[in-house]
Amino acid sequence: MKLAIFGLTISSSWGNGHATLWRALCNALAAQGHEVRFFERYVDYYSNHRDLELPQNYELSLYPDWENVRSEAELSVRNADGAIVSS
Repeated sequence: MKLAIFGLTISSSWGNGHATLWRALCNALAAQGHEVRFFERYVDYYSNHRDLELPQNYELSLYPDWENVRSEAELSVRNADGAIVSS
């Protein structure tokens, strides 16, 4: 199964619980053979505290604004079996 996920952050566990939950879920899905791509908007306050640069089991797409990633995201969603949008 291919998944496209749009979430708050997976690259920085600083100041939130989102990253640790998403990391566990993405790693578990990848371990079962699923392809996962996580889209995260690049923001300074997470960038300054990033503790994950390159995930080993899934893809991470950091983008500065929607217009810069829109075509890539649309393609990812079109090719995915499912998409998740989270805040």
